[in-house]
Amino acid sequence: MEQVYTREFYRWNRRLSDDSARLIATTLINMFEPRSIADVGCATGRWLRAFSDAGVARCQGFDGKWVPLDDLLIPKAWFATVDLSTEMPDATGFDLAVCLEVAEHLPCDRSQWRRSAASRKTGCRSMPRAFR
Repeated sequence: MEQVYTREFYRWNRRLSDDSARLIATTLINMFEPRSIADVGCATGRWLRAFSDAGVARCQGFDGKWVPLDDLLIPKAWFATVDLSTEMPDATGFDLAVCLEVAEHLPCDRSQWRRSAASRKTGCRSMPRAFR
């Protein structure tokens, strides 16, 4: 998978997405009461940080090698490098998994397979239709 986002993009996006991440994290926590969350395609971890700040104890993010580790908003131990175009990370054992704005970056022959593989591999509850 090619690098799509630059360090400047991540910094710009952080300013815009903080409020959204907090609002959606709080809503999902109220609905599902997760104790753990996996974020497939987490970038710098903005959404994981929002979940952690709202009380989720166990967080794990997955994204590509192009994510600047110095810009992570989460502990480095919470971040795993993975090429999502060739492998689906093992998110087994998490109460909730999120995957936001990832499929459009995957090769066409992989996006449908990735969505179905993610739900099988994580065993997590899926979001209600209102969040799709």
